[in-house]
Amino acid sequence: MKFLSLIGLAICFASPSFSSVLQTTTGSKEIEGVRIAQSGTFNMKGQDTALQIVGAGLRKKKVAILKVKIYVGELLASDSQKFVRTPEGALESLNLSSTIAMRLNFLYSVDGPTIKQAFSEALRVNSINTSEPAMAKLLG
Repeated sequence: MKFLSLIGLAICFASPSFSSVLQTTTGSKEIEGVRIAQSGTFNMKGQDTALQIVGAGLRKKKVAILKVKIYVGELLASDSQKFVRTPEGALESLNLSSTIAMRLNFLYSVDGPTIKQAFSEALRVNSINTSEPAMAKLLG
């Protein structure tokens, strides 16, 4: 269920109206001109949760014959010391954090339906059941 919250946040952050939910402190690292957060505060219903950066990266997608830079993604977690920084352990270790947030900084113009479709495809590829009622509602 926590992964569902992560995806929900990622979709929400595609909209500027949700930007006040996550406040970040910018660090010194940069990817494609985007300064990466070193920490953040997630506010839900007036309650703040401290977050630390656990990873950031550039998403590229092949469009026709070109590799297009789509977004810089940042992943923050409340229990960053529990995050496993290996391909085998990263996704599963997210279950050890009570709060997870993902911020997407778009470098390329992408409309909402395309973002939604891409998330749905990514979830299916990663064996996430998108027909589960909570996921179906999220992906609407």
